[in-house]
Amino acid sequence: MAESCSSAQNAISLYALSGMATDHRAFEVFKKHFSHPYTYIPWVEPERTESLSDYTQRMISPHLKDSGAVRVAIGLSFGGVVALHGLDQGFFTHVILVSSVKGRDEFSPFFRFLRIVPIYRMLPDSWLKSILVGSGLIPAGLRHEHQLMFRQMFDQFSPSYFKWCVDRLIHIPKSKQQKNVYHIHGTHDEVFAYRYICSAEAVPGGSHLMIVTRAKEISRMVEQILQQIKQTNTIQV
Repeated sequence: MAESCSSAQNAISLYALSGMATDHRAFEVFKKHFSHPYTYIPWVEPERTESLSDYTQRMISPHLKDSGAVRVAIGLSFGGVVALHGLDQGFFTHVILVSSVKGRDEFSPFFRFLRIVPIYRMLPDSWLKSILVGSGLIPAGLRHEHQLMFRQMFDQFSPSYFKWCVDRLIHIPKSKQQKNVYHIHGTHDEVFAYRYICSAEAVPGGSHLMIVTRAKEISRMVEQILQQIKQTNTIQV
């Protein structure tokens, strides 16, 4: 399941965080084209009142391999939001966002509305999960086996997990100036619309799940960023 990353001195330790209600399988196609080993950090069940900062610490800390190395996180969608919290807390030194947001100022009007009028809180947890799964989180354009894979991943998470993730996502702070943050975003992202995203490397026609549908291209872009990090820090990859 998880890919181990060597943590030799002066080397990059690479970590991967998948999107909301997904697991290591979200990276399955990507890693076929990706030459660097990484450690996958799995989601854990949140406590209902747990803050995102506390959750980030509980989720990430058991999986860090080397506290002294350059630690790079690849954060997919909501996993990118958690990765940025991990950067703030010192777990990571660099973050590569894929199909994610750096702050609530990159939200579309729909997400901004939910922040002001949190109607999702009124819904039973099971209803919200059903609505999310049926609302386009799994695009119809995906190949049948990938649609099945994502449905299997979503099924393993509790309804309360979905509501917690939506609530914590909606209430993230505005973007702030952060060093060592790289952002790759599709121009046809169905969840986080590209026109509201700032300072990201565009993938023309890329969807929210382009890490599956455009895996080869995204893997090359991530490897180019790792080379930049390598050159900047004069280290080995």
